[in-house]
Amino acid sequence: MSTLDADAIYKALCTDLDNAYCKTSVGGNFPPVESRWRAIEIMRDKFLSKLEPRQQTPAQKQAAIDEFDLSNSLAMGWKPMTSGLNDHESELVGTFLKYFNDFWECDYGPDCDLNWGNVALHARCGPGASFGGSGTSFYQKMYSGPLTASSPYILALYKADINLWPEETIAEQIRAETYGPPSLTGRSKLTFVPKTVKTSRLIAVEPTLNVFYQLGVAEILSKRLVRCFGIDLSTQPDVNRQLARLGSVIDASFGDGYSTIDLTSASDGISLSLAGYSIPAGQLDVLLGLRSAYAQVDKDLGSIRELHMLSTMGNGFTFPLQTALFAAATAAAVALGDDILAMPKAWSDRNPGGLYSVFGDDIVVTTKAAHRLLWLLEWLGFRPNKEKCFTSGEFRESCGFDFHRGFNVRPVFLKQFFTEQDVLVCANRVVDWAARCLVPVPTFLKHVASLLKRVYYVPLGSGLDTGLLVPYSLVRGLKRDPDVQSVAYYHFEPKPDRARFKWGGKPSPRDSARGFISNPSGLYLSMLRGELRGGCISLRANAGVKYKVRRSVVPWWDHRPYTLQGWFDDYSVYTSYPVRLAWVLEGNLPKLKLGYRALKA
Repeated sequence: MSTLDADAIYKALCTDLDNAYCKTSVGGNFPPVESRWRAIEIMRDKFLSKLEPRQQTPAQKQAAIDEFDLSNSLAMGWKPMTSGLNDHESELVGTFLKYFNDFWECDYGPDCDLNWGNVALHARCGPGASFGGSGTSFYQKMYSGPLTASSPYILALYKADINLWPEETIAEQIRAETYGPPSLTGRSKLTFVPKTVKTSRLIAVEPTLNVFYQLGVAEILSKRLVRCFGIDLSTQPDVNRQLARLGSVIDASFGDGYSTIDLTSASDGISLSLAGYSIPAGQLDVLLGLRSAYAQVDKDLGSIRELHMLSTMGNGFTFPLQTALFAAATAAAVALGDDILAMPKAWSDRNPGGLYSVFGDDIVVTTKAAHRLLWLLEWLGFRPNKEKCFTSGEFRESCGFDFHRGFNVRPVFLKQFFTEQDVLVCANRVVDWAARCLVPVPTFLKHVASLLKRVYYVPLGSGLDTGLLVPYSLVRGLKRDPDVQSVAYYHFEPKPDRARFKWGGKPSPRDSARGFISNPSGLYLSMLRGELRGGCISLRANAGVKYKVRRSVVPWWDHRPYTLQGWFDDYSVYTSYPVRLAWVLEGNLPKLKLGYRALKA
């Protein structure tokens, strides 16, 4: 492969965008000319804005630290300033407190009561790393590595929990023989992950047992969200996107539709004072018992910081907690309007009369209530992101979709550009954007062809890193498998990293060297959770993923799941996505440099 240069591929793309400017200036093509211009402008401006360097720079890390310290200081200084409020503002705050109190106090069923029994039953491990722990799998964290917690309170909960289950007790005894009893860290660890070219993202890596029980709380809060506000976190992004799309159409034509609101560092914005002011004492004790009161920053940038926010990004219950808080605030803003359809439940298929939708800090609300909600959010200590809040005009943004007059103008963000698979992912996303916006990209495709050693054409429903997604009308030379009469093709497939265990629970020599121990009771419990299959545990790849070439078959080449659509087909020209895709690729496909292996006739 040629040397990967993000600037070079961006230059090739800009050449196509410049030519597209000339072509879109004529006629009333679909999508609308104005939307195509907007899409091209955003693509040119944002394509490299989130590019991840091989190593994060000190300036990027310092920017993240400064943002975190600002949020922490604002959380420390928040107080419920109620003395200077007028009647309308007091009513708005009171309505918010009522809805938020109902979320915690109302009886939504014994399975979602926030008590320690339910928390322990729903407890689980997440896919990421933990502070002081080992590995990322459930078995590594709980039964084949050190256990950590931030407070004696959590250790006592864990000991009481495992004593109820004999198999858990045995598994812990075996683990402790090698790694010792659970230890106290007294804090979480703040680490950096790439975000944009200007700043990193700061995430708190919590101790193992903290995350284990925090995710149990998250499961309970998610159930309460459905029963209190009608918000299902598994499907809510699609609701947000649909309402944002409607807002871009209605406000562009008639006004008074839906507005989209986004917040800055919302995960770090729930102050301890706000939590004490708005969350009942019994439920607050559970949250406080599982949080880390201190956080250790990387050694080169600072020391240990006392946390004045209830939770941080990385805390297991942060996301459903902030969703509940913002849902209560949005419901209050909607309920005080003059709309007779106003109700505290969010929009959903079961409640089409709802006038808002909330997913984390992505909020969609009627334009009539937007100004009330913005005031309330600022009063609660949050900072609306003015660059991403849209309360008027033809543009809306929510949950990864950007709508202009109902048309998705979301650009492609080049995040990684180091490997052959990165090139394929970039190419597939740009081609999808070109098909969506009807912008030809021949120069870009020519440059992609010069970077790839091998090119495999794959069905439209395949992963973006498996090959180049090509419609069946442009594929030549494929044959059907004689056994199943489906189209056979070759593609890249990631090679998963696995830990293998022999009969009796003994790890292989390679895995023993990686820190795995023989813990039959722990393996049995991992099997019950669905992690152990065929004597193997799949592990999360910490370094670059390795790929192999595999032969597969597909009955319908042009089928694609909803996640690959990424936009709404509501215009007449090029009504079929494969046709649009063929329009972009025809005459510009990279040639198959290795060809296909002989397939059985």
